[in-house]
Parts: sequence; structure tokens; C-alpha cells
Amino acid sequence: MKVGFVGAGAAGGALARALAAAGVPVVAVTGKGPERAHTLAAAIPECAAVPTAQDVADRADLVVLAVPDRAIAGGGAPGRGGAGAGGVPLGGAAHRPA
Repeated sequence: MKVGFVGAGAAGGALARALAAAGVPVVAVTGKGPERAHTLAAAIPECAAVPTAQDVADRADLVVLAVPDRAIAGGGAPGRGGAGAGGVPLGGAAHRPA
């Protein structure tokens, strides 16, 4: 199963690296800014930094949403991409306690 990440911050980056180290193909990543996505993709063999969440969904069988909850509720989640693309929200990924 090919996995992609929307969100290249601390939570998404850590999970993407861990999955790749365990042999899971992490094929695409995008983020709020292209720098983090490019840095993360460069650290994972066969992974590409892509410009949009839809691009991640088009390349992956499973999409992990490692973004603030408000981004998902506000329409920041990827559309229905490639065949069988699913989404898994990583709840509270960007939560900062008060």
C-alpha cells in the first residue's frame, strides 16, 4: 500500500519517516510551505514533494492528513483522488496547549 502525507510538520514528518523505515512505501508529501515538503521527501527514498493535496491523493492508496483540525473542517482535505484513495486524519496533529 502506497502512503502519502498532507502535512510535513513534526507529526507528519515523524510518522512518514517511521513508516518508510519500516518498509512502507511513502510516495508523496505536501505541506503548507514547499520547503518542509521538499526536505521530508528528500529524506525518504522514492518520495516526491508535490504541490497539492490532490496530487498526494492521486499517487497514494492511503492519505494521512497531518494538518490542524481546522484545515480539514475548512475544506483543506484532499478530494477523491486516485482509485481507492482514502484519508486518515491525524487528530490534534498541530494542537498547541494554551
